[in-house]
Amino acid sequence: MSGEAGLDVSMKIKELFKEKPLITVELDHELEKALATMNEHKISWVPVVDDRGEFTGSIDFIDVLYHTLSLLQIYALLDIWKYRETDLSCIRNFKIKVREVMETKKTVPHRSEASFDTISWDQSFGEVLNKFCETKKHRFLLEDPRSILAQSDIVHLIARTLSDSYGEADIEDYLEEQPKLVIMSGSQSTLEAIIMIAKEKVSCIGIVDEFGVLIRNFSASDIKSFHIADFSSLLLPIKDFLDIFCTKPLIKIYASATFSKSMHCLVDNKVHRIWRVDLEGKPVGVITLTDFLIAFSKLIKK
Repeated sequence: MSGEAGLDVSMKIKELFKEKPLITVELDHELEKALATMNEHKISWVPVVDDRGEFTGSIDFIDVLYHTLSLLQIYALLDIWKYRETDLSCIRNFKIKVREVMETKKTVPHRSEASFDTISWDQSFGEVLNKFCETKKHRFLLEDPRSILAQSDIVHLIARTLSDSYGEADIEDYLEEQPKLVIMSGSQSTLEAIIMIAKEKVSCIGIVDEFGVLIRNFSASDIKSFHIADFSSLLLPIKDFLDIFCTKPLIKIYASATFSKSMHCLVDNKVHRIWRVDLEGKPVGVITLTDFLIAFSKLIKK
């Protein structure tokens, strides 16, 4: 079956994608080494292996955020004010191991799974696309040879093959109902932003100015260049923190953007989400890679 979107969805994964080296970290690696590995390879997630090379799970930047909160003993608390005068620099003496982050992860119900969902090189693109949409997983493990297939790999393939007629469709017509946006002022502290990500179970927060105009995005991956010795910086206003630790520009589109425009904003800027704004620049929605794949699945079935 050949999809009118310009992509034959019956083609097998092994015909469309090549094996990629699998980057891992070990349980007894220090967390800063794991973060450096993710930084070096420009990844936001990494599998964790034991001393025999067996998979024990994975960590990502959100897991690091949860562990940060547990160290500060403020997990899921909103009484931020008592920490305004806390000397957080004392935490720089912690020699955190990946193993400890994994232990914290087990205590968080919606992030405690350790097993990897797998797919086969012999499955069709259509089957794998449906699995990404149904599970809303960010990546799957491929066996024999072992590799990872991520949402971004699928989106990049779609970008190379999408036909013009499909690209001109209004993406808003194919988006699922958007969850409530999580927004905060640029003057609020970074620690408040981290707590908000944990409390609201979201992957990102929109940062707005005093007029409600979107000025920055904060996500768990923004701490990838953040080191243990910098913990006192968590009390900085989130806008200032991002100016220091994150040089990535804010990627936004108007709410009326086409499917093609939205897709190329994701692909060309190598980001996992783009913000949708109204004519005044105020946030009205966010499109993640998951949202895009679900929208694409609807588009080609229409």
